[in-house]
Amino acid sequence: MTARERFVSWALSQVRQSVLWAGRGESIFDSVTRKLRPSGYAEPVFDCAGLVACALIQAGGPDLRGTHNAQMMHDATETNPAITPQAGELVFYGASPSGIVHVAITLNDGACISADGATRRITSLDVAKKAGARVRVHDVLRYRSERFFTVHRNRWVDELDRVC
Repeated sequence: MTARERFVSWALSQVRQSVLWAGRGESIFDSVTRKLRPSGYAEPVFDCAGLVACALIQAGGPDLRGTHNAQMMHDATETNPAITPQAGELVFYGASPSGIVHVAITLNDGACISADGATRRITSLDVAKKAGARVRVHDVLRYRSERFFTVHRNRWVDELDRVC
């Protein structure tokens, strides 16, 4: 199995997991201390960048949990010129290239997987569950309303697959 396949497969295995702002699996990114701390929950929780970062770890890639949000992932990757991106690329949404607010992972047939529904106002797992914040699959890449939308190559899985 390639790193790209492991990346996508692990992300898909997280469908229906809870989504919480700054969730990084078993950890939460603390924006004040700029460090990871244990989440304290019995189950993993993710935000959009946390899902991508944890999937990269499972694929054998770098640990970006404490260093990258959606904007930083966008800035560290390049646009994919392919008309139909392959599974495992990264989709970014926002107001502009410097205003990225969300990242998702492409799947086959124009679908994507994403950790959706968490906002800064949702501060507990109970509230997140009541709000329906969870990892889910979307049938189309443009499922959000932001003006800016782009697909970037996932350089981290590309690098892993070149090494193997």
